[in-house]
Amino acid sequence: MAGLNKEINLPRGVALAVGMVLGSGMLGLPGIVVAAVGSRMAIASWLAVILAMVPMVAIFSRLGSRYTTAAGLTEYARIAFGPWAADATSVLLWGTYAIGIPALAWVGGAYVCSLFDIAQYPWGLVCALMILLASTIVNLLGTRLTALINTISLWMIAALICILVGTHLDLLVLGIRELPSITTGFDLSGLISGAGLIVWAFLGWENMSFSAEEFRNPKRNIPMTYWISFAVVSALYLALAFVVNGAEIAGTHITGASGLTSLLPDDWKAVITVLIVIAILANANSWVLGASRLTFSAGRNGLLPGIFTKTNRNGVPVNALIAMQVIYTGVIVIAGLLHLKADNLVGIVSQDFIVLYVVSIIAFIISERNEGGVSGASWLIALLSLGLCGIILTGFTWWILYPTMLVAVGAAVHRRRMRRGK
Repeated sequence: MAGLNKEINLPRGVALAVGMVLGSGMLGLPGIVVAAVGSRMAIASWLAVILAMVPMVAIFSRLGSRYTTAAGLTEYARIAFGPWAADATSVLLWGTYAIGIPALAWVGGAYVCSLFDIAQYPWGLVCALMILLASTIVNLLGTRLTALINTISLWMIAALICILVGTHLDLLVLGIRELPSITTGFDLSGLISGAGLIVWAFLGWENMSFSAEEFRNPKRNIPMTYWISFAVVSALYLALAFVVNGAEIAGTHITGASGLTSLLPDDWKAVITVLIVIAILANANSWVLGASRLTFSAGRNGLLPGIFTKTNRNGVPVNALIAMQVIYTGVIVIAGLLHLKADNLVGIVSQDFIVLYVVSIIAFIISERNEGGVSGASWLIALLSLGLCGIILTGFTWWILYPTMLVAVGAAVHRRRMRRGK
């Protein structure tokens, strides 16, 4: 059994991290938030979420640099609650990736269909299958290629946003000038509603935990990867939010799936399509990488057969990638046959990761205690993060049964493993 190669330096790490967060909804979400809560509360919500995410980024950067293992979030669960929690978290993550990664590709396929005005069934599902297959092939060729595609995607997205903002500087300035008016008619419920929508745009950094073992100089590069990628993503989102705010004030309503693309000329349709597809592929690349490393780690610790630890000459867990690809394909086919919607699946995935955020926060506190004591700053970071997760989780109802069921199954699997071991 070969090990994972240390192929991730700082630029590649940033590209992977940004790719895990930015997705096809980037251009549409700012307008959706404005439509939901109004322009003033939309900007307040963006700023609130960015500030609230700071302690979460601090937690993941600290844990990532301290525990450089492909076990990722499962290692954090072990630290927080013991060995049984590592198995339970593995099952929870498989249940999350199994529907989340196909849903991600499905959204991308639907976006392509809407741009070309073709039927969602079957062409949206065909596009989703193509995206997932391409992502698995890219991952099989090595982390360097994955990072290269994500870097290209990042620069293309940045270029499009710069063009969009540069050609509408008047809207950007108008949106920024409205900042002082946020306190006028302040609506707390609107702020919470807007933040609930926006926080999904910042999910993804937790998946970087599974690539920690492949970082060069992890003590330095992992924290810098988290903070630089957070700064890049926040700047891109804020620029778009201010433009949308300015457009709303000027009387131009930007809503719907196309979002800010409506501010671009019609003859840019082909360019936008290519950009969105590359962004979706980059997003899928990063998530597929995380899922394969989870499976590799499970094979290494005995939760799965050792065959999943096999790596190719590029240091990539080939069997883990292929096995997960089979699962993604099955989920897409079943979803197509049942005519399911991607919206509910995306909501379930977001909920599961918020639960894992809570586990990571607890692991952070225990880790700090084990390393010499929990400082006042560490307690503040943890409490702020727990508050954010608590607010978000109140928005879910009986869907919380899904992660609860997966955790119970994982705990039962662990108990059976221990009995066999004895």
